[in-house]
Amino acid sequence: ATDCLITKACGTDTYKLGRISTPLLSMIAQRFKRWHDTEPMAEYRVHFALEHQDKVFRFASDQSWDNPKEANEAYIRLKMAEEPAVITHVSCGLHTENAPRLFNMSTLMHTANERYGLTLEQIATSAKRLYEWGLISYPFTDVDHISVRKVRKIHQLLDFLHEHETLGASASRIDRLSTNSLKRCSCRGHHGIMITGMKLGPTALKMNYADKLIYDLICTRMVEAFSPAAQTQTITARATAADLSFSLEESFTLHRGWKSVADMSVKKDEPLEKEFLWPTWSKVNYQAVSITKRNVRAKKPYSEGEILCTALSATLGTGTEIMKALNELTDEGYVYRSEEGLKPTEKGLALYAIVKGLSIADIDMMATLERYIRKGGNEGIEDDTRYLHQLDVYDRAVTELAESPMLFTNRQKNMLN
Repeated sequence: ATDCLITKACGTDTYKLGRISTPLLSMIAQRFKRWHDTEPMAEYRVHFALEHQDKVFRFASDQSWDNPKEANEAYIRLKMAEEPAVITHVSCGLHTENAPRLFNMSTLMHTANERYGLTLEQIATSAKRLYEWGLISYPFTDVDHISVRKVRKIHQLLDFLHEHETLGASASRIDRLSTNSLKRCSCRGHHGIMITGMKLGPTALKMNYADKLIYDLICTRMVEAFSPAAQTQTITARATAADLSFSLEESFTLHRGWKSVADMSVKKDEPLEKEFLWPTWSKVNYQAVSITKRNVRAKKPYSEGEILCTALSATLGTGTEIMKALNELTDEGYVYRSEEGLKPTEKGLALYAIVKGLSIADIDMMATLERYIRKGGNEGIEDDTRYLHQLDVYDRAVTELAESPMLFTNRQKNMLN
């Protein structure tokens, strides 16, 4: 409906946009304009440092300055202060971070794009090739777990990875499987993406660079998913010095757990630190004072993985649907890929100016519509008044375009009737 309306209103098929593409373009253009139109701003903070048990704790001022002269005055005042720092609050806690779940197609796309810069289309193509070669399980799934009834199969696959050049040591250390990716469910149907245990053999010669990256990434995630949890200690503290307030946030890794899988330098998964006991300080003399500067700027343009994750969180569509919509935006010349991320073209910015502020460009509204459309297709809509209400909301949202003075003339409005 949106595509047809815009085509008729403009009197040409130059502009084409669908239900999912419209909010995606709006998100990309909005983030880009905020990033492009905002100049980096300098931010200064002052710090003081304490040392205890061979550890250095660096407190940062809560206040920041954009004027270097004012920041330098605060630095001198802190450096020349005769009174010690006063510790006003300290809290310590242990944090357990469970192993990540197995990949589904959406999380595989997001991770591979963020880590390697592969496009969503490249990732989907490589996953399809690996599946057709029998190296991985069915990849186009939203499932990120596997049935507990397949524990024996999982152990067999981990044993298969004992010979892996970089993952062998981590796979061999797993005695008891982490249960984060295990569920009491039917063993039929699809499960999270895993390897099949088939040796590469001659297939390795057919694999391109992207295929190898995706295969190794799936192997790595599988070992991570069944490795023990990681444990860290966090320390937060507050202090005052030279009439300024300061804060501290520190964390220490006590047990790497699944995080040691990707760290090739770790040979044994042993505790790295003993639990730190904060001393009973009330007043303390600090050993060093410093001043730092950093440039603050609006968030850079969306990466493909980032916008995929955002759209999936809003339930705008499935990973495949969002990937298809992004490809349409690039193919139609609304968006292009750059080193910084996805950027709108002049054509994309022109169309964004038309739909900006309208309901059809709002991701939450369109996500709600998509949910009801899928529900109608799967369960029927005969007695669902809420579904009909959502269609009415969308119909009124599309009609907003005809009332928009930014684009439509009276002649174009008549074309819609």
